[in-house]
Amino acid sequence: FPYRQEFYIEDKLFALFLHTTSEIFGNDSLAFENYRNKIHDLVLQGKFNPNIYAILVDRFYIFHFHSDYEVYGTFRSFETKSDEIPKVLDPEKVDELRKEIGIKSVQQEIDMRLKKENDTKTK
Repeated sequence: FPYRQEFYIEDKLFALFLHTTSEIFGNDSLAFENYRNKIHDLVLQGKFNPNIYAILVDRFYIFHFHSDYEVYGTFRSFETKSDEIPKVLDPEKVDELRKEIGIKSVQQEIDMRLKKENDTKTK
């Protein structure tokens, strides 16, 4: 099952990035970028979930590089309102970056959250 093999690779890479501590990458943005580029290639080939990739990249920017900004605007805190996204490095280019990897635009993401909230309230 080729899909299962790809899913297995995705699981391993997800676990690696999710549990990699700052001691491994530290402030070495070059090492991080090398791994990120390899996974980015897998995303473009359809072999890695683009949403997971975007969350992992944003998570690293926040927690490992101690940045106040994200690349894709996917890693929300509890304070983030449904009609907002977190601060991003390049607000004018964020939708282009999101489209490149195959995830919804910022506005589509906000609309989806608001719809989900409204659906929950009416139940």
